[in-house]
Amino acid sequence: MSFNVDYNIYKPAINRQFSSQKNDNINEKQKNNTTNIQNPIKNSKNTKVSIFYINDVHGQIPRMEQLTSAAMAHDLYVKSNNIDGLKLASGDIMLGKNEAVNKTALSFLQLIGTNGYGLGNHEFDAGASQLHSHIKNSDLKIHGMNLNYPKDGSKLQDKIVRSSIEEINGNKYGIIGVQPSSLSQRVQSNKQLDGITVDSIPQTIVEIQEEVNLLKDKGINKIILLSHSGYEVDKAIAKYVDGLDVILGGHSHDLIEGIKEGENLFYSKSNEPIIITQAGRDGKNFGILDLEFDENGKIIKAKNDVKNTNDYPRNIITTCIANKYFNDVPEIIGTLEYADKCPKNQLIAENPYASFIADGMKTQLNADIALINSGNLRGTIPLGQISNRDVSSIVPFKNKMTLAYVSQADLVEALKFFGKSLKHIDSKPGLLQVSGIRYELSEDGDLKELEFIDKNGKKEKIDIENPNKNKKYLVAMDDYVSSANECPKCIKKLNTKDTIQVFDYDKDKLTIDYIKSFNNKPFNIKCDGRIKIDDD
Repeated sequence: MSFNVDYNIYKPAINRQFSSQKNDNINEKQKNNTTNIQNPIKNSKNTKVSIFYINDVHGQIPRMEQLTSAAMAHDLYVKSNNIDGLKLASGDIMLGKNEAVNKTALSFLQLIGTNGYGLGNHEFDAGASQLHSHIKNSDLKIHGMNLNYPKDGSKLQDKIVRSSIEEINGNKYGIIGVQPSSLSQRVQSNKQLDGITVDSIPQTIVEIQEEVNLLKDKGINKIILLSHSGYEVDKAIAKYVDGLDVILGGHSHDLIEGIKEGENLFYSKSNEPIIITQAGRDGKNFGILDLEFDENGKIIKAKNDVKNTNDYPRNIITTCIANKYFNDVPEIIGTLEYADKCPKNQLIAENPYASFIADGMKTQLNADIALINSGNLRGTIPLGQISNRDVSSIVPFKNKMTLAYVSQADLVEALKFFGKSLKHIDSKPGLLQVSGIRYELSEDGDLKELEFIDKNGKKEKIDIENPNKNKKYLVAMDDYVSSANECPKCIKKLNTKDTIQVFDYDKDKLTIDYIKSFNNKPFNIKCDGRIKIDDD
């Protein structure tokens, strides 16, 4: 998804911030000269570096196992070409409150030799105190430049740096990290942040410039920003900050391939190239950014190669690390023979994995219908033999399953509400993923058709203009959906007279039991048209 922000709206605020800082090094006039990156002149003082970058892995342990192999392959590539190598992460490598997942994520970053780690919003899912307990003994250089700490201090303050300098083969690289200004809106409660706040976008941009200036005063002329602010904000940073060379992005889950002027190649006020990259979401991809700098720290040659993580095998070392933190060995539960690809935007289309999990929920709880909010699922399951941990990894936010009766009227109201995600810039909160019903939306998100499909496959058309308030279905959903967190006026069923039972486990257990019921018979995961978007 893309936030589609007009970064020019920040210009007045940024200029005010710049003028208040009285920074004489900043030229407020943008140069229009946008010459291409030139072919390098052979010069012994030129510097070549290859950057392995990741973002928004979202706690996907199977992907971390594969990314470990990819990172090791990058080590060989760097060594064989006798060039500098960096490994950098731009946030949301952790996800959720599961300590085993987050400790594995941190150990994975240490194992592959990460040179810089910029925090994202999901690193704070379990709270600032829990984050500190994970990183307090870590040797990783963890970056967070635009964080403000409470007056009485924070334990995190001593572990998070504004910037760092990495020296490789005598060449020095400056690394800066920033967090999303919307951090407080991305956690369940502000109490989780223990008084930590994040600067506004205009203020953050000014601070990045100040940090760049400090690094340049130290003689650093190759500077990289780890930004978990989203692609549109990153473009604003590229527009207004002078002296940056690379922005390794995250947060908006954009997959930015290659290098194209006006999309991820821009020019600073001093007419030097700035390259923006981002490798999508859920660890399905990673990037290799090869750069050549001249002796003045200007990029003169660049190649951005985004690679598919599935092309690399799982690494047993990361598997063993996960086994240690989970205190068990994953159980092989079945064989996935084929899976449809996930849609580009999983919030506003049928997700084959969500459909499969919803089928498992409905079947295992003997319900009429199952509902999942699209944002609850992350990642995919790799083909071949799969384990219980593979399934649990794509259900990172551990909720409690509920069974409750939902009327036709409430169901129609919910589908209409979530359908409007198609019109929202950020696609949130996303469509309801389903089992036991089939529905169709217009491209504007209007509900056009709805069918109930009973356990024998019989279809019953529901009148969406006049749904029956008295006819109810037994619905399986987690307590996030049943408590109506995203839709206060629909399906508010948790702890009401319609609640049949609340279970002390989430949908991953039901899916694991569902797969086990296949008795080792290989299975497929496919879209079947249960959610249709009419683009006529």
